[in-house]
Amino acid sequence: MAIKARGLHRDRHGRGFRQPLLSRFYPPGEKRLGDFEQAVVAAVDYLRRAWPNELGSLEYKILDAPRSDLNNEQVRRWSVIRQPQTVVIYRLPVERFGALRNSLDNRIRIEQVVFEAAGNLVGKDPWDLLGN
Repeated sequence: MAIKARGLHRDRHGRGFRQPLLSRFYPPGEKRLGDFEQAVVAAVDYLRRAWPNELGSLEYKILDAPRSDLNNEQVRRWSVIRQPQTVVIYRLPVERFGALRNSLDNRIRIEQVVFEAAGNLVGKDPWDLLGN
């Protein structure tokens, strides 16, 4: 009884030869940024350029959710770390409690949260951060 070697020559159910799991466009170890992270990155980059003295070293972290605080009735959407200058954005509360209808509304809401956090970090109204 001979054992047939499996590999690239396998044509299962007439569907053609199998393709590699990862394409050449996404090498192993690299990933595409999700829409959420793209919106955060864009907002942080804007703030760094628009306010180089106050927010030039601004960093960000994206976490799924804040730690549970049973004494607080509201779920935090962001927090700040003063040193190093970092905004922490909580993805699940932003996505789930925003009542968003489409991708543009979603992006605006994400950017709004980043601006609120950055404004709190430097003691400015988030709207003031837009007009530099």
